[in-house]
Amino acid sequence: MRIAMISITPLTPCGIAKNSDMLVKELKKQCNVEVLLIDITKSL
Repeated sequence: MRIAMISITPLTPCGIAKNSDMLVKELKKQCNVEVLLIDITKSL
């Protein structure tokens, strides 16, 4: 399964970035998932 997430990346020091990073790591551990994290700050 492939999942795309649009969020702030862990390189940005904030709570949303940290939560997104933890979610990606847990998804990869629990399931056979490929996650693409799209950095919203680069899209602006």
